[in-house]
Amino acid sequence: MDIGDPLDPVPSNAYGAAAAQPGEWNAISSGTSAPMIDLAGMLTRVTLTMGPNSADFGFDNLATTGDDEALMDDAADIYPGPETYTITGLGDGDYEILTYAWAPDSDLDHLDVEVVGSPDPIQNVGGAWLGSHAQGVTYARHRITVSGGSAVTLNLIEFNFELMTVNGLQIVKVNVGAAFCFGDGTAEVGGGPVDCPCLNESTLGAGEGCRHSLGYGAGLRGTGSSSFADDDLNFEISGAIPNQPSLLVQGGSMIATPFKDGVFCMGGPTERVEVVILDGSGEGATVTSMVTNGNIPGPGATRYYQAWYRNPGGVSPCGNGSNFTNGLIVLYN
Repeated sequence: MDIGDPLDPVPSNAYGAAAAQPGEWNAISSGTSAPMIDLAGMLTRVTLTMGPNSADFGFDNLATTGDDEALMDDAADIYPGPETYTITGLGDGDYEILTYAWAPDSDLDHLDVEVVGSPDPIQNVGGAWLGSHAQGVTYARHRITVSGGSAVTLNLIEFNFELMTVNGLQIVKVNVGAAFCFGDGTAEVGGGPVDCPCLNESTLGAGEGCRHSLGYGAGLRGTGSSSFADDDLNFEISGAIPNQPSLLVQGGSMIATPFKDGVFCMGGPTERVEVVILDGSGEGATVTSMVTNGNIPGPGATRYYQAWYRNPGGVSPCGNGSNFTNGLIVLYN
């Protein structure tokens, strides 16, 4: 979210800022309540509500250029402080909130940022532009868990009677689990790298499974948490074949062997956890209990996950009719 005069330029969708999260930027006028768009530019149910003490402010800092300038040189000027911003509509899960609070017109002005309920403390932000973003200079970073649709509250607190400025926010969903078993020719469990079945490797470093008929691989990520007691872990599939069925597979050990059009990485004992029907974008998500369906014995258990999806045999790269995402390692706590 780029806070300030909405007529000023916003960063390009290639700009990831300190979160390294490129995508469409919301242009938000100070002191308003506005719905948010996501990284793809689609309207969401997430809303940012700013307090009444924020007014649009801009200053041309000669040290900032390009997308940095677009984000940081327009802002909300807050007076009097303190001020409260509220984010509602986020889905349950773990997030990082990056609050940009740098005064483009003064190296001397600072602001204290608090995210209520975060394990991270109040953070003081301000100082001279260093040529790129730096925590404590241009932004604060706080972790927060949203549960039951809870709101996220940011308190913006005056520091030592100095002027208060907020340039923008980034909200980053934190993935659960460690990714492994990529279809880029690097998958291995100690015996050396394993190639995809018909040299259909995906782009090195893309974090996907082997390439399917659309020319790229599919991905798997975890959301929610790895808490055994909360049992709120879900898996999201992306980049697979639209409108096709997929199956989330769980393993008790790791292997790496070419199978169908991909690399299968779930060693025994295995569980077929949940069928997910992919949408028109090749995306889908689980909705059932991983603890129950995966027969998880308790905290401390490590399990390995992968999605197996259909790619009709007439067009799939190796002609075998199905493929796999990358894998994820989850340690339940």
